[in-house]
Amino acid sequence: MDVGRSVRANLRGAVEVAGHLLAAPLLRRRHATWGATPAEVRGALPGDELLAPGASATTRAITVAAPPERVWPWLVQVGQGRGGFYSFQRLENLARCRIRNVDRILPHLQTLAAGDDVRLAATAPPLRVARLEPERDLVLAGGPAGGPAVGRWSLHVRPLPEGRSRLVERVSFAPASAAPVRLLARLGVLEAVPFVMGREMLRNIRALAERSSPGARARGAASEVPVVGPVLA
Repeated sequence: MDVGRSVRANLRGAVEVAGHLLAAPLLRRRHATWGATPAEVRGALPGDELLAPGASATTRAITVAAPPERVWPWLVQVGQGRGGFYSFQRLENLARCRIRNVDRILPHLQTLAAGDDVRLAATAPPLRVARLEPERDLVLAGGPAGGPAVGRWSLHVRPLPEGRSRLVERVSFAPASAAPVRLLARLGVLEAVPFVMGREMLRNIRALAERSSPGARARGAASEVPVVGPVLA
């Protein structure tokens, strides 16, 4: 499986990034809620308590035709120097992130624990594992040691009937203090690139988990359409 490594996939990703940057003010709602139901957008998730009130939040989700135990191994090995991020690898590495996406489960990366570090890029400060419940929740937080979190990235998997799952991603940041950053945030520009990369990650995790799940095809291909409620497009 390609998992965002081919030139063709990354050219597609670059075009998508450019388009979403140009249309960012018109696509803010889609960027912030892609694939998620209203209940998922409004609902509390582990890690919400790490940031002060007023933090921005995006919630994206996808349905996977595989049970949580087939999805979780791909989540727990995310990170730079680990399994990558299952997104557009060449675009990540334009910024010297030194990412390499894997397309297999690596046993030595399946023992992540609360307090461990996970890097998003080779030269960036690591995030710490703030919450971890196997086959349910992986919460990564950034900020000074012992202090409040300034950012949070989390992945959550929930069981559905017929051996399926909902995979939910939530990203939160403390309010920006600099006026230019606040303006870019209001325009939706800051969310355009994370949206394209995050959506590709969710789609590739779905494909990897379904590939490793016996009977996934028989249960029907997973859809980006939520199980209940309308898609927030």
